[in-house]
Amino acid sequence: MTATRPAATSTIEQTLAATVERITSEVVHSFDGAPDARLREVMAALVTHLHLIVRAPGYRSLTTHVFDSESEHLASDAVFAVKPSLVRTFVPRDASDPDRPAGIDGPWTSVENDLVLAPEGA
Repeated sequence: MTATRPAATSTIEQTLAATVERITSEVVHSFDGAPDARLREVMAALVTHLHLIVRAPGYRSLTTHVFDSESEHLASDAVFAVKPSLVRTFVPRDASDPDRPAGIDGPWTSVENDLVLAPEGA
């Protein structure tokens, strides 16, 4: 996957909506060959969240993650990273949704999350 620098918030939203479900699906399916069923389950549980890395000139970088409120793995978090403040509602959207971002042709998922960046040196 090639990283691109988004020009605007709408581009970030488009990128998230387009890639979250695809990437999660690809990663989870890559575990299909694991020989142990419990190992497959634990590995799948570890990828049921979305990492966010935000950078802007003049501000400290921010790395965080959010979890889908509907995830079956919230209660069995293997690394104890699930906090109520990090749980969000991931909303599945149809391709015909009028809010569909440009460049998205199929179904997509949206999630709202406010982020605050600290100025450099703070």
